[in-house]
Amino acid sequence: MSDDLSIHSSSDISVKPVCLLGGSPRDSDDDSRMLTAESSAFVTARSAVGLSVAPNDPFGPQEEHQDTSRNAQEGDAQQTRLWGTIQNKAVRGLLNAAVSAGHLLERMLEPPVGNGNPSQDASLLQVVHTNGLTEPFDALNHITHLTLDDLPDEEEEEEELETPRIEIDLVSTLQAYCKNPSDCFGHLVAAALSSRSKENPVTGDELKKARLNPYLVRMIIDSRCLDLEDKTVHSEIQRCVDTVISSEAGRVSLSFYEYLPSLLKLNFVRLSPERYAVMKDSGFEFLKLLCEYPHVLPPGRLNSIRLNYVHSTCYFDFFTMILSTVLEIFCITGIILALIEWVTLNDERFEGVFGYYTALVYGIGYAAHLIGMIFLMRGKARNAVYGKMICAFPSPHLLVVPVVPLYNLVSIFTYVRYRKANRCGKYVVILHDIVAAQVLSSLCFALCVAMPQFIYQSIVVVDNKKLLPTPKQHFFRLLTASAILTFLVSILRMLRALAMYDSINCFGFACFGYQRERIIEKYSAFVRMIHVLCLFLFELNVSFLVLGSISVADCKTTSITTMAMAGASIVIMLVLFFLLLLSRESVFRLMWALLPLTPLQISLFIYQYYTLDGDCRFLIVRNGNMALFCFVMWVLFLFLVLWAMQLVVVFLSGKLRSLSR
Repeated sequence: MSDDLSIHSSSDISVKPVCLLGGSPRDSDDDSRMLTAESSAFVTARSAVGLSVAPNDPFGPQEEHQDTSRNAQEGDAQQTRLWGTIQNKAVRGLLNAAVSAGHLLERMLEPPVGNGNPSQDASLLQVVHTNGLTEPFDALNHITHLTLDDLPDEEEEEEELETPRIEIDLVSTLQAYCKNPSDCFGHLVAAALSSRSKENPVTGDELKKARLNPYLVRMIIDSRCLDLEDKTVHSEIQRCVDTVISSEAGRVSLSFYEYLPSLLKLNFVRLSPERYAVMKDSGFEFLKLLCEYPHVLPPGRLNSIRLNYVHSTCYFDFFTMILSTVLEIFCITGIILALIEWVTLNDERFEGVFGYYTALVYGIGYAAHLIGMIFLMRGKARNAVYGKMICAFPSPHLLVVPVVPLYNLVSIFTYVRYRKANRCGKYVVILHDIVAAQVLSSLCFALCVAMPQFIYQSIVVVDNKKLLPTPKQHFFRLLTASAILTFLVSILRMLRALAMYDSINCFGFACFGYQRERIIEKYSAFVRMIHVLCLFLFELNVSFLVLGSISVADCKTTSITTMAMAGASIVIMLVLFFLLLLSRESVFRLMWALLPLTPLQISLFIYQYYTLDGDCRFLIVRNGNMALFCFVMWVLFLFLVLWAMQLVVVFLSGKLRSLSR
């Protein structure tokens, strides 16, 4: 018995593919081929279980007559029924397990595709049954080879079936979306467009079903299946553009911005002068689209987009940036030479006090320039609006470095880098803001550094003509020329920025649609420049007030008259600045301040040029190099005032005509 157990161990059972009861793996519905208690597989399972049970195991299988004799000897009928129940349940469990194993094998036996070689077509999984005999088992007689012939016809039919092609009618989906605009119908339109191609394009008649809906028109254009040679397509898309950019509206709605790039990129789209004017004033993102697609611009060379961005005006901006930087270098050089001259002056009475005051005036102006630029840069949009940047925007903190105009140098370098990388208006926003920031820096330098230093040196040089003869005043001539030119260039650059650029705020920076309430109108440029020029007039009148106060003993009448007019002008300008900073009123509503200020400045100009003779200290200073500076400033002021008055007259006359109609 022990020999039989050693021979019929679990190692004698190997697994190879075979069809159970000689059938196909897919013939599982045939009851005659189901695994039964009389089949060889079931016998093998029972024998394997029987062989694996110990002889003294109470749950092991025993013969029926042995159970009966034991029951008779022991007289325990209850124990007999217990063992019989356990044995029946064990047999039933083995039977169910065998049936389940048969079904599992039928599902797993998927034969590979044959290639004509029976040895290769044979399945990789086989089951070899053993019946407890010790002689070698002939496995070849119990192996069933699965070939392509055993495969059912269903798989062959499935291979011959083609992928179904489903097409959705585009016209019906467009009509459905127009009646019920929702994401569901939008997806249906996209599905209908996916079945189109260049060989089967979307025609103009189908495009009409979109009913000028910019969402549907953009989807059709982006599908690249639109027949761009169809004249009906041209007219429909042009009508859609005219609907989105209405000439009657003041500005284009921000909700339409996402549709415009797809509409404007088509070469046959054009904008009328009225729609062009509406779009360029709707925000700098719309202006950027005009720079990216210049073919949509109306005919004519004298529109602001072509002049400022499309044509080669970058050379003019680059030249003015270099010119402002060079003038600032000359101005700083003049201040340094003046400082050296006053410090090295051999005079025991002063002991270099003028040099210390020169350094003090420069230090105060330098600090005011830095603080002013930090404040003005708050008007610039965040760097996020520029998109992907090549290098960082020039920081106003570069002005911390004294003497060297580092901010201007970095601005020029950054401008050149972005200008070289600018393709199709990609960096037009940051290029505009770099130029605007450099204009503000030049304006602040002229106001805080150049002009105060020039006024101070004018007074000191006149008071010390004996100590400082004319041949030694070379630094003063350099400072005078550089200060006047710096002031003039910065004022003209600021005037050009406010008068010629579109979609900008009051600082000249690019202003986007979400801040469109800050976008200034072009006709307000001259009024705003008058307010800027009032800052320089304020410094000039303060100098007149100081000079008049120290010259009262020499020329009482002239000094008092000048002090009165200068003091009144200072009060008016302080009120004007206070209202500009704290109120949100329109600049035109604050023009009332110019009514008393302009006559005062004209009177001061005439009075000072009328009283040219005299030994008064005030007149000597006033008739020196300072006279040219005053003349340039007053001429600019009067010119801007006259131009603003003309604009007001034209504006009011237009309003009166509209009311009369």
